[in-house]
Amino acid sequence: MQNKLKKLWKNNEGSEAIEMAFVLPVFLLFVLGIIEFGRAYWIMHSMQLSIDEAGRYAMLNTTASDTQIVSTAKGNLYGLNSNDFTVTSTSQTISGVNYKRIVATYVFSFTVPNLLPFGNLTLTRQTTVPLL
Repeated sequence: MQNKLKKLWKNNEGSEAIEMAFVLPVFLLFVLGIIEFGRAYWIMHSMQLSIDEAGRYAMLNTTASDTQIVSTAKGNLYGLNSNDFTVTSTSQTISGVNYKRIVATYVFSFTVPNLLPFGNLTLTRQTTVPLL
């Protein structure tokens, strides 16, 4: 009996499969997390680019309405569905200078919602430009 236990203890067949069973889920979770947060960062960058372009439009066209500025911002959301974004434009006057404040908001949901425990994230970007 002791001889059989020694043989079984020294046998290494299948150890790679067991190691893979421990490491693979952690590795896949890590890769999916990188992909998901990379996608969130890409959307934030696209939002910032679109409102910056709308701010430039507002600076060049000082008589543009808020509706025109919002449509310019939504038109610059390349590769994304502009109906999923909330874009607002408001006027402000500070120390006699007129400003336009443009804010974009998006509710980001993960592709695999039950795998990552973060729920939905609200992404917000804003810019303020002077109207001279």
